[in-house]
Amino acid sequence: MQGDIEFYQRKFESTDYVVTDHAWYQQAINANAPAWFIVTEHPVATRTAAAFAGPIDVYQRRQGVLATMVELDRLSRFLGSLQVARTGAAFIMSSGGDIVAGPDKTADEVNGADLGGHPLFGVARQLGQRLASRTEAGSDEAIRVSIVDESVSYNVTLTPIDFLDWHVAVIIPEAEFLAEIDRTTARLAFTLLALVVVAGIVSVTIAHRLLTEPLRAVVEDLRAVETFELNRIAKRRSWLIELDTLSAALVRMATGLSAFAKYIPTDLVRTLVTEGIEARPGGEMKPLTILFADIAGFTGMSERLGKDIVPVISGYLDLASQAIETEGGTIDKFIGDAVMAFWGAPRGRDDHAIAACRAALGICRAVALKGPRDDAGNALIVRIGINSGVALVGNIGSATHLSYTAIGDAVNVASRLETANKLYGTGIIMGEEVRKAAGPNIIVRELDRIAVYGREGGIAIFELVGLSGEKRPSWIDSYETGLELYRARRWCDAESKFRETLAARGDDPSSRRMIARCRALQEQSPDETWQPITVMESK
Repeated sequence: MQGDIEFYQRKFESTDYVVTDHAWYQQAINANAPAWFIVTEHPVATRTAAAFAGPIDVYQRRQGVLATMVELDRLSRFLGSLQVARTGAAFIMSSGGDIVAGPDKTADEVNGADLGGHPLFGVARQLGQRLASRTEAGSDEAIRVSIVDESVSYNVTLTPIDFLDWHVAVIIPEAEFLAEIDRTTARLAFTLLALVVVAGIVSVTIAHRLLTEPLRAVVEDLRAVETFELNRIAKRRSWLIELDTLSAALVRMATGLSAFAKYIPTDLVRTLVTEGIEARPGGEMKPLTILFADIAGFTGMSERLGKDIVPVISGYLDLASQAIETEGGTIDKFIGDAVMAFWGAPRGRDDHAIAACRAALGICRAVALKGPRDDAGNALIVRIGINSGVALVGNIGSATHLSYTAIGDAVNVASRLETANKLYGTGIIMGEEVRKAAGPNIIVRELDRIAVYGREGGIAIFELVGLSGEKRPSWIDSYETGLELYRARRWCDAESKFRETLAARGDDPSSRRMIARCRALQEQSPDETWQPITVMESK
């Protein structure tokens, strides 16, 4: 008949289970209102569950009991999905000291919760012993205790729940986020209460099934806020005023946070949250590849254009940012037309050098093809320096203002290599550590060996020409042969090779510079102390 309940899937199993013989049923059918019970025996299994049960009256006659059961293994699975600080956890305890549920992501109807395998199970067991030995009456307010387990101190907050005489125990090492304990406990208590109560009410009253989808949508919005995926948040209409108001508040929150996304890289914030990096001063030494980029002649162009420089610099920075983010780089800062970015932090990666090379080529090619033009209508010329090495990376700054950045010699060298492009008339110069790390994945030519300003000793530098799979220009061989002759003090032969490179390429400022250097050395005839190292006189 129309209006009858239809089942899409169901099955029947034989059982000698008689529900009316059980104490909880007898109490529920004789009660005047629904109440909570602990049930362990079920028609086809023995499994502990919390039941919300109440009598059913039809035409003023008691007909039976309607019950909704939430298995405790599901609570364990829910607790396992919660993120409590970095290494904390939440348990549900009875007033008698028993562990009702604990975090286990794999718990379900088939696989029961394995609480003993959790690292904080020993702390929860000690807490249970304290509850069992407590002689005074329980309090309706949250209490906080300190427990030491295996020489580690833990801060435990115990909050009572309004049913079944249960408590939520939040266990966090005292070294972590002590200021967040009260807020975390309140959120856990509210979430657990909402989960159990809503599950019971929705199952008892068919009309309340309409709560499921709005609640799920709100939870997804909360997770989107946590991960800064603000574009996923939308207004969720609900006939419940509370849910409608909460959804509207989330939309307003997302709108406010979106404004900050223009100033703070959301991918960086999302990664820092995922990696559990706290917003306080500190850092660690990590292998990185650092990139510096700027526009040639930007100072003069900005003076000539005045405020009209804004669309030019914005268009360039958009293209540079897109190329860097496509290759998974972290944009450190913009300083005028300069861009600093690095790969290898906050999330480590083995291919940081080749990723930086791809980004550098992507910036130069994008700016040349579709970038803004200068005041003379010419494409902007970008200069890029890339270097690899171990650097200090982390939250650098004061207690009130932090910047996630990298500092150290490897960073300084990358900045100097960007400046070296002026000397050699090139677009992208990399250090020898980048060359080693990228290996056969890139096409380069060795330019020279230089001693950068403020740093003793020389390093080999290379011009990034392309990626593997692209055609390797023939003029690279003649230039590198000339460089070998130059270092062997055969300056006349070297000059010939550099001229060969100049003729093959059409114009090559690096070759012209080396030709002038060979001529000067032939005239000077330096003694045996001469070294084929170019000293950079400026930053």
